[in-house]
Amino acid sequence: MIAFFADSSKPATTVRQATKHSQTLELPTSSATAVAMEKYSRWRDPGTGIQPFLTPIPPRSEASPLESVFTGIRYVVGVVRAIPIVLCGILYLLTVEIIGGILSATTPSVIHRPYCRVASAVWTRLILLFLGALRLDVKFSASTSRGKSDLKNTWKPKAGDLIVSNWVSWIELLWFTYKFDPIFVFPSEASSLGTPPTVFTLPLSRTLLYTGYTPSTPPTSTIRETFSDVQTRAKQQDRVLCLFPEGTTSNGRGVLKFEDVFGNHGERKGWTPFGIWLVCVKYPSPTPLTSSATYSIPSAFPILAHLLKILTDFPPFVRGLPTSFTLLAPNDSPLSSSPGLTEACAKGITTAGRLKRVGFGWEDKDAFFQAFYTKKPTGTFSPPDKKPTKGTRKAW
Repeated sequence: MIAFFADSSKPATTVRQATKHSQTLELPTSSATAVAMEKYSRWRDPGTGIQPFLTPIPPRSEASPLESVFTGIRYVVGVVRAIPIVLCGILYLLTVEIIGGILSATTPSVIHRPYCRVASAVWTRLILLFLGALRLDVKFSASTSRGKSDLKNTWKPKAGDLIVSNWVSWIELLWFTYKFDPIFVFPSEASSLGTPPTVFTLPLSRTLLYTGYTPSTPPTSTIRETFSDVQTRAKQQDRVLCLFPEGTTSNGRGVLKFEDVFGNHGERKGWTPFGIWLVCVKYPSPTPLTSSATYSIPSAFPILAHLLKILTDFPPFVRGLPTSFTLLAPNDSPLSSSPGLTEACAKGITTAGRLKRVGFGWEDKDAFFQAFYTKKPTGTFSPPDKKPTKGTRKAW
């Protein structure tokens, strides 16, 4: 069950690189710093200057003589705080995904859906609470101020509706489950020319393990389906869908390219209309006392190390879990029958969160992984192939 909460950050001494936007990003140390800088400059978006894959780190601060003492105390506190989170994770897996799965196969939805919905909300809210989220920062964005105060009462997706969001960390997965208990949807790697785009779905536990990876390394035993088939099934199961069209996580500095999972407009004319609900997720920059909540680089131990980093932040509960969810007003969201639906969703999310779009997608992250996890001799660097050989390996 430890794998249920595991992380990706590669612990190592780092060098710090100030970007055009005064953000600090994590790079592996090297005897040739200039070569390392050049190595990752390939993934800096030329239009915005944003590097969307490297993990943000806090600005450099002078070390205190008591820092080592407090570090030891913080790690002890972090391990203690992790115990109830792991227990809640185990109980979620048992009551929702195991018992709930049995009930869904043997009882009508009028019985198992309320049970799963309540159990999911209880355990995920407790996990968020133990993470330090006494409250969650939820904002609403609307093109007009009229009726903006009432958006909290109108932002209610129904069965078969689609929530579309950017993807930055595993933390928002807990929030989405707490609020909506959705089916998580991800774009699949392209099959062949002329075939409709496909997606695959995952429950919360497997989505946590998949966080940070790309469609080129999907979890085992996933089934490719058209979005239309998934949406029809969700409506029959009284579930909401949550789509991450980027296909992988970024570091939150910008929004990656959206994969089109809907197909062309002509192919969608026969669809039953459904609601589109747009969400933008953001996390503040890390400080010397708080780690980055973003999770863009996975490792062989999904989210555990990142979880411990967050739990060692000091002081817990004072700043709270640094999250920000901006929900776009339903009237400003596109219709399911709109032409260019993928582009409309991307524009809506970046407008709501005031983020910039970058020209990189999940395929570029695959190439970034190969460079990130491949050590080259000092003074040499060759551009990686499109497919990674290490770093995006399957972890399941």
